[in-house]
Amino acid sequence: MRLFKEVMLDMKPKTRAYRIIQALAQDSYLTSNDLAQQMDVSSRTIIRDIKRINEMNGKEVISSKKGKGYALSVDIDDILVSFDYDDYSPIQRRNEIALELLFDAPMSITTHKLFDNYFLSTSVINSDLAKIENKLKQFGLTLHRSKDKRIKVEGPEILIRKAIYRMLADTRSDIISDMNEYDAKFVTSVVEEVENNLGSPIPYPYNVNLVSHIYIVIKRYRGVSNVRNYQIEESPIISIDEKITNAAQQIVNRIEGYLGIKLPSYEKSYIAQYLISSRITSDNVEKKVANKVVRSVNTIINNVCSSTSDDLTTLKRDLLAHFEPMLNRILNGIEVENALLIDIESEYPILFKKVKESVNRVMLLEYGMTLSDNEIGFIVLYFAKFEEMNPKVIRVVVLCSSGVGTSELLKVKLERAFPSTIEVIDVLSWRQYKKRKQKLEGKYDMIITTVVFEDIDEDKPIILVNAMLPKNDIQRIESAIKEMD
Repeated sequence: MRLFKEVMLDMKPKTRAYRIIQALAQDSYLTSNDLAQQMDVSSRTIIRDIKRINEMNGKEVISSKKGKGYALSVDIDDILVSFDYDDYSPIQRRNEIALELLFDAPMSITTHKLFDNYFLSTSVINSDLAKIENKLKQFGLTLHRSKDKRIKVEGPEILIRKAIYRMLADTRSDIISDMNEYDAKFVTSVVEEVENNLGSPIPYPYNVNLVSHIYIVIKRYRGVSNVRNYQIEESPIISIDEKITNAAQQIVNRIEGYLGIKLPSYEKSYIAQYLISSRITSDNVEKKVANKVVRSVNTIINNVCSSTSDDLTTLKRDLLAHFEPMLNRILNGIEVENALLIDIESEYPILFKKVKESVNRVMLLEYGMTLSDNEIGFIVLYFAKFEEMNPKVIRVVVLCSSGVGTSELLKVKLERAFPSTIEVIDVLSWRQYKKRKQKLEGKYDMIITTVVFEDIDEDKPIILVNAMLPKNDIQRIESAIKEMD
């Protein structure tokens, strides 16, 4: 713990906590709404920050008084503050600076203003700008640095917005909580109104995309006067319903009323792209699935599912409902983060690989492109759900030296350990197996044996286990079953 004045000289950025203390040092009382407007966040965020500041000090350095607001309860020089919890990593700091440039593009900002909230050396500032420049290049944007130390971003509006969305996703976990109170209420009310009119909720993560887009539109038109001179090329939409078009117009009307300006016509089309790229399940929205999409889904299912004996109706319906919005989203350059991707890859590695190969083969053939792992992960979930609901039954032959005693015990243990996965079709001795091998052909998927038979000729998995079937043997059988998918 160090004194406030000592920390402010070498801390990385001026965090929101620092700015809250600084603001309260200049005014007797400030409400959470006052502070929220200054910090451009919600009042809930301010309340949370003040609680953290007091907790870190081990006492109430910021107190509240009903009807007045918050005030410093000790002299600023006596405030003990640890900024080890700093909200910003260097990557987050650069993302925040890039966001400020992007929201103001193509207007320029002085280097001093950009980095005023951070205590950084000239070399670190130059390093940050170089890394920001490289990152912006990935979006097809250019960073200009003038001799008078002014910086700006230039590029097509569509690419500026894509970059803003990506930076927001990387930097801010909750877009709504980072908005000021009025913007948050407005954006929330717009999305709720659209959902009511469509008769369908806009599910996660598509609702996050829509919220982010509305927020970006508001910030762009509020901050940049000539943004209306930009043109956004309208991307193709596979199919669109009149109710979607009306909902897009409704959002445009609300934004125009909120900002007091007239939006260009392309904004309606762009918002429609977000809506048609969402998985809206209402009967109020007519569902027309293109023949090409049906063909693609059928091919993927046939490639991934080894057996067609199960009822694939639910799986097909789920994939058709997902596939067309996904295609619209990709064609319009709308990205969706899959927060479960790492878990999906870890839990279903073989299925993930199989789905990825099948989907990308179809996507290349039909649409001339492949999907990101984020998109593959969403598709894998439908197949995982299908497999969980329709577990594959593995037909097993149990082999032992004599065919009696321990083998019968093993059969019971297998059926108890794998009640819905393994069906023991026969328990045989080595001699019996050799006699019946031809008759058993095609009737079993795996051999589980308690004895090593070196001269056995089989193309099926053979698992050597202890007749007591300990835990490690169960795990080995589970792994073998997964590899058979």
